[in-house]
Amino acid sequence: MGHFWVYWGAVVALACGAAETRPVVAKPPLAIAKAGGNDSTARDHQRAQALLNEGDALVRVNVDEVIEKYRQALQLEPNNLDGLWKVSLAHEKKADWAAVAAMMERAVAVVPNAEYLHLWGRALVESAQANGGGALVELAREPLERCLKTDPKSADCAFLLGEVEWSADHVPIAAKLFTLALRLDPQQARYYEPLVTLYTVFKQPEAAEMVLTEGLRQVPVSEPNRGQLATMALMAARLAGARNDALARQAWLDRAESLADEASPEVLFELGFGYASVVLDPTGPRDTEKALRLLNLYVERICNGALAAQYDRQCSDTNSSIQRLRFLDTVAPPVASQATAAATPTALPSGMPVPKLELQPLRAGDAYTVFGASYFLRYRAGEVTGKPVAITGYIVKTNFDEAPRCAVHRAGVADPENCHASIPAFWLGDRPDAAEADCIKVMGFASSYAQLFEAIRLADSQKPDVPYQDALWVKTIPNPLPAAGAKITVRGDYGRSFAKVSSGAETNLTMGVLDFIARDVLEPAPELATLPGVKRRE
Repeated sequence: MGHFWVYWGAVVALACGAAETRPVVAKPPLAIAKAGGNDSTARDHQRAQALLNEGDALVRVNVDEVIEKYRQALQLEPNNLDGLWKVSLAHEKKADWAAVAAMMERAVAVVPNAEYLHLWGRALVESAQANGGGALVELAREPLERCLKTDPKSADCAFLLGEVEWSADHVPIAAKLFTLALRLDPQQARYYEPLVTLYTVFKQPEAAEMVLTEGLRQVPVSEPNRGQLATMALMAARLAGARNDALARQAWLDRAESLADEASPEVLFELGFGYASVVLDPTGPRDTEKALRLLNLYVERICNGALAAQYDRQCSDTNSSIQRLRFLDTVAPPVASQATAAATPTALPSGMPVPKLELQPLRAGDAYTVFGASYFLRYRAGEVTGKPVAITGYIVKTNFDEAPRCAVHRAGVADPENCHASIPAFWLGDRPDAAEADCIKVMGFASSYAQLFEAIRLADSQKPDVPYQDALWVKTIPNPLPAAGAKITVRGDYGRSFAKVSSGAETNLTMGVLDFIARDVLEPAPELATLPGVKRRE
């Protein structure tokens, strides 16, 4: 979860000496303030009000002293709504969300209005985020649902409830709530990214780009919004690049650059790489000077500054890209980039149905499903990367039949100079007939077709149970070889790329690539795998 609204209004107003800007709420009933006219209770009310005023006067000085004054006032009048609201804002300034939630729960017990329910729910969401989420975020469901029932036009309650539903993997409900929040308040920049991320996670790029286009049209270009608008433009550029629309990608990158005056390191890094990818794409417009300027700006601001250690990998990638671009210009002088038309915004139609987002099973026993592994790769990559994972599925296809005859030979014999062969691979899907676009490519079990040739020879020999070691990667090639139709559980290192390729990394940002370690056969394939021209022993 992220991108939560920060409710600073009243605190900022107090700090600036302005009138307090809090929601209009009902004043405490007279019976609460004076207890039917009892003199001692009336004195408590006066003393409590004096303490609240003393706290207000200290906002500029020390928030802890402010909280103490408000706390003393609430000891005298526990249901003083003014005090509960003010102490909540003071705790919010310290990011003590548990205390904010406790104060707002008390306020709701007195007057259950939408403002109190909203801040109570928001505080519970923030507290859950600070503590790793999990069951804590579920506590926010009740106040946020009550908030929407009390005020159906509360965009922020809809947005926060969407965050709660997504954390519970109630994806269709979350999508509807995010869309509702945008309908109610389309000028809030932070409402767009979660819905775009949902559509991207579920491989619906057209819907994602539509939402981004609407956001970049609706959200005002103001200082608080510029960073988020730049991020949105970069997201649109990535989507345009994925559908091979070079001109639209360039237009969105230009939009992002115009918004990224004081960009975060992440935005600046992606902006430079975005322009570099345009330059390196032979079908796109070429502006090497701009790409180099942005990459050098990243080096100047980040890599030569205090953040260098934190962004060490990005700095290394940036310097490599600068070298590649400079080399490119030495062998092919840059072509002047042509003016590009601005991307045409497409409005989000009123009443547009939420695209169907169906959450399929994420796990198969202790392993991930193919959908589950790729879902987390696109949503929370840390869930499935950085450690070996197990994925269960069917082998939908291999590339063994695509091996050129020149590459099928004994190990130790070099391929002819003009022989171009890929690395052996197979595709894992949740169904035997899954589309390749819905499969995870598995590599790393054999370094070449020559090594597979030797593995087949040994498997069909008099010693079929003797494992064959790949001579280059020094790992055991699985026996039987992966074959279409088999159901298996594969263990390996999962990520967006596979680096053991001499021609460059194999990359798949949507489904990822699995680097093979081992596998268990759950259902054997109907036939043994082989290579072109190689007949298997019966």
